[in-house]
Amino acid sequence: MKVLEKNEVITEVVGVPELSIVDLFDPRLDAERREELFEWISEVHLRYFPESPHAVAEWRKQLDTGISPTMEVVHPWLILRDGKPVGEWVVTVNQPAGVVLMLFGAVDKSARSDLPREWLGRFLTFLIDRCQQEATLAGFPLLAVILESEQSHQSRWESAGFIHADVGYLEPELGMHWSDQTEVRFIDSNLAFIRPITGISGKPASELFVRALRALLIDHYGLPEDLPQVQAMLIRAAALSINQN
Repeated sequence: MKVLEKNEVITEVVGVPELSIVDLFDPRLDAERREELFEWISEVHLRYFPESPHAVAEWRKQLDTGISPTMEVVHPWLILRDGKPVGEWVVTVNQPAGVVLMLFGAVDKSARSDLPREWLGRFLTFLIDRCQQEATLAGFPLLAVILESEQSHQSRWESAGFIHADVGYLEPELGMHWSDQTEVRFIDSNLAFIRPITGISGKPASELFVRALRALLIDHYGLPEDLPQVQAMLIRAAALSINQN
């Protein structure tokens, strides 16, 4: 397997020094290295998420046009250990909404089995901090992170600072490409988890939950706001609060 030598575009993860990341859309990459990274992260993505090949097509389009298909800031991070690809973490940032969307994430078991128990929380904090710095420079401080995941992984996300948003979550089949079907179809295999970025512990959090869900369902997926399923989730989100120690 090829090994990616350390250089200025590869960043060691603070708190998890065994891992490093490189962004497919880092402007410092030359064309040859970017194509190599595209090949590597595409292989990782399709190995872990074969049901979502559209993401690879969207990265290809953005590489060719320089334009994000959703107008969000897109970060397909390839995760490395000892210079070798061991995973991916794909994030988009809706800066005006102040929301980070974690769309895909996976790390090879062999690359994480000897990491400390807290590695995931530290890793995600590192990524969130990078997104926050970028957004703040653009004048958009971030407020929350949202992701979808199976219920069986709930304890994992809660240990990393996420809260289950109990809104009867439904996601559109085919994601952003739901309109390729004759009607919107929803699936209920995942839950929504939200991690506040700012300190709002113990306060009503309806605005935070609604903002995060709108960023995912309406801004990212492009679902009509007046769909009954979307309305139901937003109404339930408006009644949620955060109670943390």
